[in-house]
Amino acid sequence: MLAVLQPFRGQVIQNRPSRRKGMKHKIILGLSVVLLLFVGARLIVLIRGELGRLEGGRSLAASVHKTGSLHGVGPGGIVGSGALGLKYRVLFVVHLSSLDGDLKYWNAVRKAVGPQTSDIDWWGICDSGSACDAFQGAARFSVVGFMDPYQMRVLSNADVTSRVLLYENAILFGAVERAATSTKMAEALVKALPRP
Repeated sequence: MLAVLQPFRGQVIQNRPSRRKGMKHKIILGLSVVLLLFVGARLIVLIRGELGRLEGGRSLAASVHKTGSLHGVGPGGIVGSGALGLKYRVLFVVHLSSLDGDLKYWNAVRKAVGPQTSDIDWWGICDSGSACDAFQGAARFSVVGFMDPYQMRVLSNADVTSRVLLYENAILFGAVERAATSTKMAEALVKALPRP
């Protein structure tokens, strides 16, 4: 009788490791699936957060940025911070694709505002960097090719929504929607500037 049980016992001993091996594979597979689901859920949360920040950056009002470096690089690579003694600064984008029209428009705006406020520094930031430098002589405002990256982003966001930025010294205090005519734009700027 002992001889009969022994082969049976040997068979059971041989099957136990394969059952254990199968159980280990099932446990490892189950843990791997749980870990993969956890990592996938975390990745989804991170992607949603990044997409939210990206969308938030696009819809940021230009007035979110309150202070910054208002140094620009003009013709010949000269770094400037604007005219001394002027209280206000108006920043707008000059588009290379419509440069003639932009020059005429902003020259007319400056001329219309000129007699009412003499303490404004006008900066036209070229959307193509230094490609607008050659037109500095035709402009009645400073043509700037580059600013610090954050300030360029603020200006770019304002340009997308057709806005012009208004600064008092180096502090942004408002944004005015670009008007269809230079006369209306001049009126909007004069109205937006605080007066004592």
